[in-house]
Amino acid sequence: MARTRDLKHAFFLDEELAKQPPLGRILFEGLWTIADRMGRLEDRPVRIKIQVLPFDDCDADELLNGLAEARFILRYEVAGRRYIQIRSFSRHQRPHPREQESAIPPPPSNEAKSNEFNRAAPRSVEGSAKDLSSRAGSSFPSGPSGPSFPQPSGPSADHAAGQDLGQTRGVEHGASPDLWNRIREELGRRLDPKEFKTWFQPTRQAPSTNGSLLVRVPTPTFAEWIESRYGVTLASIAAELGYPELEFHFVAEE
Repeated sequence: MARTRDLKHAFFLDEELAKQPPLGRILFEGLWTIADRMGRLEDRPVRIKIQVLPFDDCDADELLNGLAEARFILRYEVAGRRYIQIRSFSRHQRPHPREQESAIPPPPSNEAKSNEFNRAAPRSVEGSAKDLSSRAGSSFPSGPSGPSFPQPSGPSADHAAGQDLGQTRGVEHGASPDLWNRIREELGRRLDPKEFKTWFQPTRQAPSTNGSLLVRVPTPTFAEWIESRYGVTLASIAAELGYPELEFHFVAEE
């Protein structure tokens, strides 16, 4: 049964998702509408194609494999039956309170521990993820080759030029005190050097609790831009490092 779901503007800015073929991206959108309130559905490629891509000549199983390899979904098996878990679902969606409870078993604990995660659009104290994502479409102009970077201004501009705000400090309840540095290292391998230097070098980890990671950034502009543009990528990296349930909170120094 199809359901109404939220689609945020950040979806269209995700560089990792952009690597999927166009029909793969449409399929990913469609999965949200046929998944249950926990982001789970039966892994039945023929049925999924009929529900989401009825007019397209494509191999839904191949497209699903691409999404799984890119860590947008998890394909798993329980008691001989195959299912799909949308990794980002629980943080992007707010199902109606009366929506029926999930009848699909969650991924096995060993798979969940190593693979499962919720790809959040991280929350900031400056506003909800939904608000920030919707504002991103109008706040940051696009150029011929995609979204152009808003340039920092004011006292924090020196930081944006490359000055690090300081060493990281610990995260309680199991998160590594150097987790943000490890995430930044991976970002440095994925992003253009200038892009990384502008938006991630002037950041630092601060003490956090309850499975969250608090990151200090120079200005609210930094918080909003990182929220809307890099949220999915950050969650993916965190999961790869062993923190599948990690929540990001970006707080401006100003």
